[in-house]
Amino acid sequence: MARRAAGRRSLGDEYVLQFATAATAATFYSQARAKYAACQSLTEPFAGNFTASVDTLSVVKTTVGGNQAFLVTQHVDVPGFIQ
Repeated sequence: MARRAAGRRSLGDEYVLQFATAATAATFYSQARAKYAACQSLTEPFAGNFTASVDTLSVVKTTVGGNQAFLVTQHVDVPGFIQ
C-alpha cells in the first residue's frame, strides 16, 4: 500500500453528483464504486511531460443526507511536478 511521504502536501477534491431518478443514481453508484475498487493502481500522462502514479488506498461505503455514497482515498504522485 502506498503512503504519502513525510513533508508532502495533501490536496483533495470532492464531487457531489445529483441524478434525476434513484435508479440512475443507483446504477452510477454501483458501476463507479466497482471500478474504483477494481483499479487499485494506474499511471497516466499529466501536464505535458509528467506522469502521474495513482494508487487507490481505500473505497468505503458511506451515506450523504441518507443517500448511498462512497469515499475514495487515493495517493497521487507526480515526480518533479510539485517539489
